[in-house]
Amino acid sequence: MNGFDLLVLIAAAIAVVGGWRLGLVTRALGWVGALVGVAIGINLAPILARWINPPSDTGILLLTAGTLILAVSAGQAIGVTVGARFRPRPDDARLQRFDAIGGSALGVLGVVVLVWLLVPLMAATDGWVASATRSSQVARAVSEHLPDPPKSLENLERSLVNGNFPQLFTNLRPTPELPDPPEGSPITAEQLQALASSSVKIQGDACSIVQSGSGFSVGDGLWITNAHVVAGTDSSRLTTADGATGTGRVVRFDPNLDLAVVQSDDLSAPALGFTDSTEGATGLVLGFPGGGPFQPSPFLLGDHMSATGYDIYDRSVVRRDLLVLSSELEPGDSGSAVVDAGGRAIGVAVAVAPDRAGVAYALDAAGMSDWLAGTDGEPVDTGECLA
Repeated sequence: MNGFDLLVLIAAAIAVVGGWRLGLVTRALGWVGALVGVAIGINLAPILARWINPPSDTGILLLTAGTLILAVSAGQAIGVTVGARFRPRPDDARLQRFDAIGGSALGVLGVVVLVWLLVPLMAATDGWVASATRSSQVARAVSEHLPDPPKSLENLERSLVNGNFPQLFTNLRPTPELPDPPEGSPITAEQLQALASSSVKIQGDACSIVQSGSGFSVGDGLWITNAHVVAGTDSSRLTTADGATGTGRVVRFDPNLDLAVVQSDDLSAPALGFTDSTEGATGLVLGFPGGGPFQPSPFLLGDHMSATGYDIYDRSVVRRDLLVLSSELEPGDSGSAVVDAGGRAIGVAVAVAPDRAGVAYALDAAGMSDWLAGTDGEPVDTGECLA
């Protein structure tokens, strides 16, 4: 049990006392009003987030939570006021007792509903909020045993997950603790120069915003990246580490694995070969963090895992083979080559852990050559945008 669990239990205790005093009928009508408030809050929160545009994940979370709480409180207050007119008569002790017990039960149910709505948003933020949520027994139980919250909150959740990272896990498992990221790598300056020539920044317009990620050459003008980098785009702009530019079109798009291939007639480079990896391996992640210049990040491979998560649209449950990296990655590094000391790719960077600094995930390169064999060079649909 952690602080989040304790806070929920305190809220539930207050709800029990308040429900006992209000009674079943009053509390029931109160929650009818609260449900109306939930519906209003869920639809109002994304509008306010776009209008106010909070500068941080925490700001988005506070705005969303505040909007929901205010809307629910207002609806509940109206419902309670109406319900108070229908309470049982004071001279009917048995009915009053039933009314009080039912009111307490409904009070606890209301707390559970509020947690159900907020847990996905809290788990998607950075830092201590996500850490507390993902290590919470209450949050995990709610996530595992209740259905997904309303779809209206999906875009807000994605805006909290910097870089439109996919949900790699269906449950709220906390990120494993790894050693600090290494300060250097075994890759020489000469190796890095060659590797940089096979790395690109990939950008495209979707949903009126610029999506930015990274990619690397797999030969013949083909560049592999993440599907969430190019989702909803009509074309891609490619920029190499030395500033050369070109355009490209998506010729392979896999929203389940979160992989895509961009073909460019303007840019070509030697392919980075794939190889298997072992725990403890070190090297570099060859990315363009924040959509800026080429800036490789050292990594230590901490673990391999097979994870059950969601596709990039949070619609289908999928399995992915992942590498857990100790590395300081950022949005914009998505699609980067994760290369070992021999200069070969062991994975494709895919996401940053929201609850633990210095930990990131990559798609395991094992079997990636077989996946690439399905690329025929014809342009394909890139699906819906994610914003």
